[in-house]
Amino acid sequence: MRINYSPAGCLLLLLTVVLWSPSPLAKSPVFSLLNTGGANVTEAAFIGKFHLVFFGYRHCQHTCPVSLSAMAQALNMLGQIAEKQVVPVFVSVDSQRADAAALKVFAEAFHPAMTALYGSADDIKKANYEFKVLVTKLPSRQSQDYEISHSSSTYLLDPSGAIVEQYAYGTSASVIAKNLAARIKSVSQ
Repeated sequence: MRINYSPAGCLLLLLTVVLWSPSPLAKSPVFSLLNTGGANVTEAAFIGKFHLVFFGYRHCQHTCPVSLSAMAQALNMLGQIAEKQVVPVFVSVDSQRADAAALKVFAEAFHPAMTALYGSADDIKKANYEFKVLVTKLPSRQSQDYEISHSSSTYLLDPSGAIVEQYAYGTSASVIAKNLAARIKSVSQ
């Protein structure tokens, strides 16, 4: 894993630590994005099931694959329980390179049930704000393209649509699965 020690990367890390208050988490984010079929998706679509939500971008080579793999492995560990009660979601923070077909292939490569969401720069900015996701566009050192430094937590929303858990980057699939199973069980009782 490559760590970004640039001034922008360090500032992003500092702001993430300072601005993210893990308690209370029970906040219901408000957003309006598009799914890969072009349909509008708002927070209302998140009511009724648990949602695991990760913000990233398709061209990410490090953080996103690790986090999305952990999410997928956790869902696979839970099997049918997860199939019925959990929706995995990938939100693209890269509005410039958000191609619906490519996002669908990217998300489903990690898990066949994963939904990819994207939107305009303004819509993504609003969703980032609601989830307290920090994003900084950085020039690439390898090409004339760009990279995106972004917060790397995975969020768990309960069936009411409230954020009830934030899994830090590197949280193992087994920890996510165990926590998710306990939350599903507590709602089912």
